[in-house]
Amino acid sequence: MCGENHFMSDIPPEYRPTQAQPQRCVAIVRECMHTDDAAKCERVAEDVLRTAYAIGGDYGERTLTAIAKEFTRERGKEIP
Repeated sequence: MCGENHFMSDIPPEYRPTQAQPQRCVAIVRECMHTDDAAKCERVAEDVLRTAYAIGGDYGERTLTAIAKEFTRERGKEIP
């Protein structure tokens, strides 16, 4: 996910996260979900980043953490 050219390519370039932001988001998701499953964390992190974009938010730690916590609370064990 992180650093791949096709990552979030459907989003206009000026609104895509920097290379470091997806990596930080994966770490945030890992902490919120209490898991080391890298594939799961990357899938959820992309959803978190897309949600931040969709709501007009930024990719800051506070925003990403709030969204990741909500995903964890709402979907919890259902996340594949």
